[in-house]
Amino acid sequence: SKKVGPLADVLAAMAAADPDEFTARVRLARLRLDGGDAAGAERPAREALRLDLSSAEARQLLLAALRAQGKGDEADRIARRFE
Repeated sequence: SKKVGPLADVLAAMAAADPDEFTARVRLARLRLDGGDAAGAERPAREALRLDLSSAEARQLLLAALRAQGKGDEADRIARRFE
């Protein structure tokens, strides 16, 4: 995946060190998505949503990451689960 700087490395390390670290995953997904790395944003967004199914931010990040990769059908399926 594309490098988006040292902050992304720190956030990725925090997420790897703690399977329950929600905030680092959301921030990493946002950073990667904003940096044009939708594929790199997908996993932390998916993990964050798994940690907190009620998080609209994690859901929006995952949907945006999927759609940016041309995975609109999967994004639509996920979006329907939260309607």
